Amino acid sequence: MIQAFYFIKQSLKGVGNIVQNVLIGCLIVYVALSSSDGLVGSVIANGKYIVTSPNIKSIPDPPLGGDRQLYLRENLRFGDDDPLQWPQPYVAKYAHLSFILRSCGPCNPLAIMWWVPDRSSHKADNGMLFGIGKLCTMDLVDLKSPSLQLLDRATLPMFCGKQLVTQLSNTLQHLLHRLEHIATNFFTMRLGVREAQRVFLELRAILDYKEHMDSLPVMSRKVCCNIMGAFTFELGVCEKLFQAQIPVWLIRLYSELHSIRIKKVVSLDILVTPFRSFPVFAPSIHLSIVDMAMSSKSI
Repeated sequence: MIQAFYFIKQSLKGVGNIVQNVLIGCLIVYVALSSSDGLVGSVIANGKYIVTSPNIKSIPDPPLGGDRQLYLRENLRFGDDDPLQWPQPYVAKYAHLSFILRSCGPCNPLAIMWWVPDRSSHKADNGMLFGIGKLCTMDLVDLKSPSLQLLDRATLPMFCGKQLVTQLSNTLQHLLHRLEHIATNFFTMRLGVREAQRVFLELRAILDYKEHMDSLPVMSRKVCCNIMGAFTFELGVCEKLFQAQIPVWLIRLYSELHSIRIKKVVSLDILVTPFRSFPVFAPSIHLSIVDMAMSSKSI
């Protein structure tokens, strides 16, 4: 008991201002939570690694591995390698992916951005070709309305000169134009909708991430639980996201467990039905963002 208490006292040096209760036996010690501590923790990779989070009470199953390939699934997403569906390893060049919105309820104005079109949304064109049509007007309006607002926001001076913002804005306009004016078969229309959703969510993530990081520090700000967050293998990145109140999960060797404070051990969250159960629809096309994050790390 005394040794454990002494260890906690020594570990208080240089940590943050958030206070948490840690139960050691029957003794409650008040400690300040740092980015290297864990509100929760879990062992992964058959006991080789431990993943912790200092600001989120659940841990998604990390998409680990240096040779992962992307496969398009029947829902036209890429399973747990898809930043629209699952947190990804942090890559500095694409830091905004940690700010992608999580799917929302059907009453949310942005619910259309997670909608999967069915055949009732494919209205036949008045032509000679069977099976050719366009996205129905009501669904198109629902998709265009938030998209046009986002495109207007992307023209603000603070985003001028950002190449990726320009590229995504142009791509979104092009996709919306195709959906409105060009008749296609059902699959092509469906793919166009899903790509427009992808571009919208990534463009919004860039704008939100820029505004969020420029507004720091805001000490009273709560953790942004409605965004994806990111995995990282580096303490510096974990500290950056922790201070920015972005969900973050730190992966370390299990051998470092003796130096880690964890409040609660939890089971991993798994990407479940309907996403994981979708069979492979198309062959592998390119490597995932995990490979970028793993370029200097080996798992």
